[in-house]
Amino acid sequence: MATKTDNASYPIFSNGKCLIANQKDGLLYYGYIDKTGKTVITPQFLNANNFQYGKALVLKVEKETIGYNDIFKKDVVNYHYFELVIDENGNTIDHLTQLAIHVSPKDKNDKIHLPSHQN
Repeated sequence: MATKTDNASYPIFSNGKCLIANQKDGLLYYGYIDKTGKTVITPQFLNANNFQYGKALVLKVEKETIGYNDIFKKDVVNYHYFELVIDENGNTIDHLTQLAIHVSPKDKNDKIHLPSHQN
């Protein structure tokens, strides 16, 4: 990821690594390169921070196929999101969320009602 100034843009390296992004299926996945430009941690995280003290905080998604829909001819899947601390090799050091975070799709007919403010 580049930092932009008025005249130029340049990558930010922290602990010898720089965040990179790769778009897949309309989503950005983040990974890291080293100072030679070599990808050292493949883009696989929905969100990621710069390394500090040899560790980085990332959000990883895991796709689980739980069945198959014969009508639509598609897999039925669940997505599990985990907040992780990784080391400089991309290995998980710690799970900040022990259980997966599940985000359910909203029905497009659901309406959000905001409280009205009376003056």
